[in-house]
Amino acid sequence: MAEPKTESAKLRLRQQMIGRRSKQSAREWKENSLRILKRYFQMPYYEQSDVVLAYLPARGEPDLSGLFKRCFEEGKPVAVPKVLTGIREGAGMEFIFLRPDSQTRENAFQIQEPEEGERFCDKEWRGKRIELILPGLCFDGGGGRLGYGGGYYDRYLASCCKEIHKTALAFAFQRVDTLPCEEHDISYDLLVTEKEAVFLSYFDDKTEKEKNQEKCIRKLI
Repeated sequence: MAEPKTESAKLRLRQQMIGRRSKQSAREWKENSLRILKRYFQMPYYEQSDVVLAYLPARGEPDLSGLFKRCFEEGKPVAVPKVLTGIREGAGMEFIFLRPDSQTRENAFQIQEPEEGERFCDKEWRGKRIELILPGLCFDGGGGRLGYGGGYYDRYLASCCKEIHKTALAFAFQRVDTLPCEEHDISYDLLVTEKEAVFLSYFDDKTEKEKNQEKCIRKLI
């Protein structure tokens, strides 16, 4: 269980960041979201992935419609979360594959999720490159992430295969110096904002040639 001071610090940061995101104008939100995706698509992670696990944005999160559009156009499988057991401690989630004609509904968190669809099973994708787009409120430069407090991603990834590459797409103001992280908190491998990219790790099976290509790309962005 987290120390009271840690929980209090996390709560303050969550409130501050939710407020900061809500202050963006619709134009700023759209333009910055496009810049984030443009920077992300300059990197090899999307291209090299076999499947993408994303999310349907809510409450001022970056617009990911361009990511879904590209997945649909290129035939790349993409899945989004669906809460399994409602709002309670220890509740779980799963990923459901999304199609252009998928129907969604609002869950208890006011987040859209698929009404039905094929379930993503990580065991069936062992040995494949899984790219996870990780939501969050704050991120530091060392992989630290502050989510919404439900622990859904922490629990999901703790029981998932380890081949998943975790990318956070966020606005530049969501980048902070340090975060009050705990041992169970998941970290990101790549953070992309409209202004910068923070690289921490590759896909586990990346070849030396791919690593060298990525180093060249880093210099360009």
